[in-house]
Amino acid sequence: MSEELVPFDMVALLDSDEAIKEYLFQVLNDGDSKELMRALGYVAKAKGMMLIAATPSKNTKAHRSLAV
Repeated sequence: MSEELVPFDMVALLDSDEAIKEYLFQVLNDGDSKELMRALGYVAKAKGMMLIAATPSKNTKAHRSLAV
């Protein structure tokens, strides 16, 4: 019996400033510069999605699909 794995999306977990702060704190404590670069990319995407979700849109269907 095989189990299907669900894709992991770090950006989806970064849904608040507090979550972002804690995530960056953990990454910085690890001291891995490559992981820090990935983390900054995830944070940039998450912040962009939060900004899009907070902006009123004339196209409500697209707005709802981007809401975090």
